[in-house]
Amino acid sequence: MLAPDGKIYIVNPYIYPTLTPNDSMNSHLSVINAPNNAGIFCNFSAYSFSLEDRKSYSGLPNMPNYNLGVLENVNCDSILATNINNSKQNQHFNLYPNPAQNYFTVEAVSTSSHLKTIECYTIEGELLIRNNCPFSSSKIIFETTQLKSGIYFVKIIDDEGASHVKKVVISK
Repeated sequence: MLAPDGKIYIVNPYIYPTLTPNDSMNSHLSVINAPNNAGIFCNFSAYSFSLEDRKSYSGLPNMPNYNLGVLENVNCDSILATNINNSKQNQHFNLYPNPAQNYFTVEAVSTSSHLKTIECYTIEGELLIRNNCPFSSSKIIFETTQLKSGIYFVKIIDDEGASHVKKVVISK
């Protein structure tokens, strides 16, 4: 992962029994100083960043960059590589507030669209909640008290059977 200073830091893992837990490799990170340059021009520097009195034993956090936007001409099946909120089909319904805390509202944009079912999925695609909406609903409040903070996908099925997907962030 690219650090805020534009470099990539690499953990030198503790390998039993080759290294001892107090080996100097565990107290330093390796650094790729110029990750946009190929080969030796990336300026790789082994064991150059001191952790001072701290040790690394397994790895650094790997946080996906959700601010990448739409990836053009990429053949990827990742659910994260798509900006599903910009598709024309998703303009039939609004989802707000987003980020949400204890609830969010799904509302039809036009009076001719009605909600039939709302499903909430984890980012991995696991169905968590399915709510069938009352007949001819154009607005429904979806409670999120049972969900943890995170990113979820909301599948909205209208009365004609068409599916619309929105992304929602739950922040508690």
